[in-house]
This record gives sequence, C-alpha cells and structure tokens, in this order.
Amino acid sequence: MTSSVHHIFAMCYAPSTGLFVFDYYANKWGLIAGNTFTHVAGTGVGSSDDGAGLSASFPSQLNSCAFGNGALWMTAPSSRIRKMIVGGSYTVSSPFSEVFQKLKDITYVAVTDKLYITDESNSVVREMSASGNGNDITTIAGGRTGFQANNATYIGSPFGITSDEAGVLYVVDKQNRHVFSVRIPVSQTSTPTLSHEATDTPSSSPTITPPPTPTQSQETTG
Repeated sequence: MTSSVHHIFAMCYAPSTGLFVFDYYANKWGLIAGNTFTHVAGTGVGSSDDGAGLSASFPSQLNSCAFGNGALWMTAPSSRIRKMIVGGSYTVSSPFSEVFQKLKDITYVAVTDKLYITDESNSVVREMSASGNGNDITTIAGGRTGFQANNATYIGSPFGITSDEAGVLYVVDKQNRHVFSVRIPVSQTSTPTLSHEATDTPSSSPTITPPPTPTQSQETTG
C-alpha cells in the first residue's frame, strides 16, 4: 500500500465505495481501494469530537462498525454511537444522545432502515432508526437476565449481532453460551410498539428462536 497501516481494530465494507479500516494506533479511519490507503477521518488524537472527517477524533478502541443508509455507524465503550457519512468531507456526528456503557456490536437492516445494537451492561438488544432524529431508541429483546427458550425478555449477556436480508437478527448470548434469532416485524410503516412481558411471544413482537441442535452421524463398521 502507498500508506502504512499500524494496527487495524475495526473494518467495514461500503458497497460502491470500498473497505474502510480503523487504525487504533493512529486513531484514524482510512479507505482501502486497490493498493491505496486514503486517510478520510480522524485527527490522530484519541478523543470523541464530531465534525468534518479530518477534524473529527476517535477513541483508540472501537468495538464494531456497520454500513447503512450511506454512512458508517460505530460503537465504542462508554460512548455514544457515532455516524460517519461516506463520501464528501466524511462528516462525523453523534446523532443519538444516549450514552451506552458497554456497547458491543452493531448491525444495519435495510428492510427496516434501522440499526440494532447489543447493550451488554443492560442485557438488551436495542433498535434505532438510521434516518430519524436520534431519539427513537427502543428495546426489542432482553431486560431480564437468565434464559428461557422462545422468550425474548431473557438474555444473559448479548455480545455479537448480525442480520440477514429478511430482517432476522442473530445474537450471541455470551453468558448462556447461546445463539438466538429475533425476527423483526417489517410490515408496519412506523416504529412498532413491542411488548415482551408475556411468556409466549405476542404476534406483534419479534420472535426469538434457538437454532437447531446439530446432529452427529456415526459410521457403522462391519
């Protein structure tokens, strides 16, 4: 590459643009295109200042990032969710006012145009609009520690999260050593009101389902 990268801590691919990587040693975001690394954001000083890309700053540790709605979204410990517009001056902002203590992972679902994050300190999965005003944060799963199959209110320690094209979330529960799925309603034109207090999941709420248990085949010897 034409510019050196010291220590990559996070990376995210943006279609039609390229691969973005965060160098936590240099506290900078860069775009890799071919063999070229272009510095697009970050002053090089570990902080959390918003602004145009090269005037913005980032903490050394970023937990994860996701691309959605024309922007990179990133999480960091004891911080707000940060947004970096892809292209132009790569403006960085903090659209959500809430400070999360232990944000772990983030994913974007195109069919709902929403972001989903794992909040380990509160044992919940949260939903927020990627194009709203930043104040529409909703808890869609969790709130009670422990484990109950098919009950979206119980999550021990949500960690990693990803999604598929149909709007199904897959969440790692580190405490229970479990991976579960949450199906998000996509038919509503506005943010749905979700309830997780019943022992059986209501039809208007996301459904949470454990994955099937793998089967092991055995060879028969004569």
